[in-house]
Amino acid sequence: MGDYELTPESAELLEYILAKVENIPSLPIILSRIMVMLDDPEAKIADLQYLIAQDVSLTTNVLKIANSAYYGFSGRIKTISQAIIILGFRTIRSLVFAASAYNILKGEVSGYGYKSEELWKHSVINGLLSRELSQRFGVEDPEVAFITGLLHDVGKLVLAPIVEEHIQTIKTIIEDKGLEFYQAERHVFGFDHGILGSRLLQKWGLPALYVQVVRDHHSPVFESEYFKEICFVHIANYICYKLNVVSPFEKNVKIGSYILRNLGMSTSDVQRIYTKGKEILSDWEKSFEFLK
Repeated sequence: MGDYELTPESAELLEYILAKVENIPSLPIILSRIMVMLDDPEAKIADLQYLIAQDVSLTTNVLKIANSAYYGFSGRIKTISQAIIILGFRTIRSLVFAASAYNILKGEVSGYGYKSEELWKHSVINGLLSRELSQRFGVEDPEVAFITGLLHDVGKLVLAPIVEEHIQTIKTIIEDKGLEFYQAERHVFGFDHGILGSRLLQKWGLPALYVQVVRDHHSPVFESEYFKEICFVHIANYICYKLNVVSPFEKNVKIGSYILRNLGMSTSDVQRIYTKGKEILSDWEKSFEFLK
């Protein structure tokens, strides 16, 4: 589990929390079928269109996003098949995830100080920044980076009620020890929201890449098979912090120097992504916020 192992007691608490999950929506069953089809080089546009069309809400939201200012096709994409042809299978995969994740992430998450829509906003901005990092510094499929960024904080939905009960203790630890929020979670619970979120993704049947990025996004380990993907979300989280698109309880967020070194990045590169992040943030209302 990265460089962090659970004690028997914390593992028992984690399993207890997961067993009590009732109010967190699962990803639609149709999404897993779409994911399989999108990874199939023999998949046909008509088959994918038919599958997406089985979910009216999903179809509507995919078309809304496809016609947003972010993609530059305002009002021109009328059907799912058009969207697939114009945007491509990989981008459609991101749109399907974004449309599905909205229903999961849109609510108030008071344990972390998020009002309605704020966790959703943080998640999308992180996803867009992760994609930007991926395009500049390299993995084969930047759309995967968008999806991992979108899902990285899903564990907060599950942990929030318990965090709320212990928030004063967590805040005190952060102030006294100069720690980040996730480190204070580990002090109190023996695990953090990333570890819990990774288990939730396992329950949803998502691929190992997404599970590992969600688990380790606060503490990337160089030996990980998905080190780059984890680091992109990690750096995007730092930039979100600098842009003030994070929980109001977040403090002391930083990037480890070993991360930049192993990616071949400099602080100037981070500054350039931060500048791009300001553009992404200013385009937010024209891109995804209309879903609400």
